[in-house]
Amino acid sequence: MDIPQWMWGMLLMWVSITIGTGIRLYRTRRSWMRKYREDQPRR
Repeated sequence: MDIPQWMWGMLLMWVSITIGTGIRLYRTRRSWMRKYREDQPRR
């Protein structure tokens, strides 16, 4: 199975974009959850 160079480039680009977005979403969600938990009044 021969994969052309441009297909490899597109795949690499998509993978990097997906990983970057996932990491950013995960980090923002974690900080948001922490902020939300701190904002809640403790009983």
